Amino acid sequence: MEPSKASDFKELKYWDNFFEARDGKPFEWYGEFHEFAELLAKHCGMGGSSDRSPRILIPGCGNSELSACLYDVGFKDIINIDFSKKVISEMLKKNIRQRPEMKWRVMDMTDMKFPDAVFDVIIDKGGLDALLGEPGQVTTHATSFLLEVGRLLVDGGKYACITLGQSHVIEFMLSTLRHGWFINIHQVPQTSTTSGSRLRPFFVVATRNIHGSCSLVSLSFDPASDLLNYEEQVPSLQKVVERENMIRSLIIEAKEDGLFDAKTFEDIVPNRRVSKLLFGEGISCSSYACTVLDAPDDLKTFQYKCAVFLVPKGRRHEWLFSSEEGQWQVVESAKARRLIMVFLDTDFYSGSMEIIQKDLSPLVQELLPIGCNISGSVPYLMCSDGVLKREILDEVESTNNKRYFRRLAFRRNPNMIQSEALLVKMSSKAHRRSKTGSKVNKSPKKKATKDDLCLNDDEFQVDHSYLASPYHSVMIAGLSLVAPNINDWISSDVLVRVAIVGLGAGLLPMFLHKHMPFGRIEVIELDPVIGDLAKRYFGFVEDDRMKLHIGDGLSILGERTKGNGINGQFISNVSSEHEMKSNDVNVIDQLHILIIDADSDDPSSGMSCPPVEFLEESFLLAAKRKLCEGGMLVINLVARAKAPHSTVPDKLKKVFAEVYSLEVDEDVNRVLFALPQKSEVNSLEDIVELAGMIRKLAIERAPWGNGPNVEDLVVKISKC
Repeated sequence: MEPSKASDFKELKYWDNFFEARDGKPFEWYGEFHEFAELLAKHCGMGGSSDRSPRILIPGCGNSELSACLYDVGFKDIINIDFSKKVISEMLKKNIRQRPEMKWRVMDMTDMKFPDAVFDVIIDKGGLDALLGEPGQVTTHATSFLLEVGRLLVDGGKYACITLGQSHVIEFMLSTLRHGWFINIHQVPQTSTTSGSRLRPFFVVATRNIHGSCSLVSLSFDPASDLLNYEEQVPSLQKVVERENMIRSLIIEAKEDGLFDAKTFEDIVPNRRVSKLLFGEGISCSSYACTVLDAPDDLKTFQYKCAVFLVPKGRRHEWLFSSEEGQWQVVESAKARRLIMVFLDTDFYSGSMEIIQKDLSPLVQELLPIGCNISGSVPYLMCSDGVLKREILDEVESTNNKRYFRRLAFRRNPNMIQSEALLVKMSSKAHRRSKTGSKVNKSPKKKATKDDLCLNDDEFQVDHSYLASPYHSVMIAGLSLVAPNINDWISSDVLVRVAIVGLGAGLLPMFLHKHMPFGRIEVIELDPVIGDLAKRYFGFVEDDRMKLHIGDGLSILGERTKGNGINGQFISNVSSEHEMKSNDVNVIDQLHILIIDADSDDPSSGMSCPPVEFLEESFLLAAKRKLCEGGMLVINLVARAKAPHSTVPDKLKKVFAEVYSLEVDEDVNRVLFALPQKSEVNSLEDIVELAGMIRKLAIERAPWGNGPNVEDLVVKISKC
């Protein structure tokens, strides 16, 4: 009976149904006893020469005959456990007369009820594989199981794991059993079960060495074996072992070097930043890279004397956590005199916070300043608010007058809301949807509940006069710098042409389309999926004034009259009949306003926006040539690093006559405005007056509605 998904292997219901379908017939994972007997005898001390019969545990025993075969060759002290009451009852009845000393228990292998250090051998045939399932699944159960294995084995005891050796399973096992274990991986001879299969089982023996040091993993393969002909399986396993041994070598070297003594971190030393590898034989099942940061003297307000900050592997490459400057920003935000920044590996992060903290706490103890106790005064902090998994249980519509917003975020930069739109009702008539999906008139007297309400997309539309993103409002306010030019172009019947690189949800283009007297708005977006999302969920539309092009944003500076832009990368969905018919190069081939509103997919650069290619001198020179007289280049700059906020304006000043900056979010976000020629702005009064001109031009087209207060925004503009 095949499971519908890998996670079914962890479900009791699946196994009860499985054993019922087997109707008492044994099922052997990866092979029968005689195929593993030699390996068990040779590597697990089960050759029969010992004075005492080893005490053996078989977790997740199922209806396998493994324990019965062991019993029949002389090993009497065996306990079998499984969380299926059905199979334990079946196996007990089957063996009670022939094998009276063998025991059977209904028990969860991830939470076993035995005292510590009571077993000599634990034999796992496919159990760990079942707990781990497919790559990327949560590993909480597997972590708990291996911790239990370590707890239950005596010093020198053996954990024998028969596994298919998939990369994610071996990687998890080796990283979890990194300290206090000797590990050997053996080949398994061809078995009846695996004959013809593309996957062969491996026999992993982990020997408990409670007080021992970290040691390298051994691969015990016979070079002449046909196992090495399994081209896909063996090389991937070898790569995992090589990576693990590199980590273990670093741990061994760090211990031998003895870089830190017990008193190194007793005192807080302002501005100290030290990287360290945390590990501990017998007290932790993993190793952690960490950076200890003692806050500088100029930080006066602290909430904690010491705090531990956890960074999941999926985010450790980000500038905020990988660079020194970014790490000091985290220290400031955490308000801690000492911050211990710990980088989690992927597998352990999938576990619960309780498991992580339990494993990490004894290792962090040596890094605490005098007066701190890990059990009480040292908090554990985490980026992304520490939530390991979110599940939306329901989305409901309320009867109150609160605003509804719709957001767009990119997975590659999940901590930044790319776009946010205000939703307004299309009519005064409201509806509510029942569980069956039918609509009934909403009664204002009855309170809405999450059981009978949901947000109905048909009743709402995006308000394109509202800009939820503050930097969009700043961009509109910045048009004041060229307001006289816009007014002159309109008065002279010039077709004002605007290009925007980066569509997002299409909110900025739609605002300009609705409110500004621009004759042509061309939006360039690299990803066609974004275009579809903008149209489906955010009300983006194309017409004779608005066109969306799918292609490389850099190509906007290519020769349009020659076809496809720079390197032929420009791909347009605009047919030739829509192209403007004019020989005026300043209208056709040049732009009046160019806006760069694209995000970066390289978080290590320290900039979220824009991509670095748009700041290269070659691009800026091409942008200046593309702009007509009186035009403007607008760039959205988002950077947590301090350097870009000074270096980027400097780059623009090398090319453009004037550069202005309007801060959106202190130290993080600003919008830059670059002018090929000098503006008419000489004072604060001038810029406020020009902002009024922008509002007037906009109101002539459509009611301003929820539009930004441009007069208030422009007072913050500054010349770079």
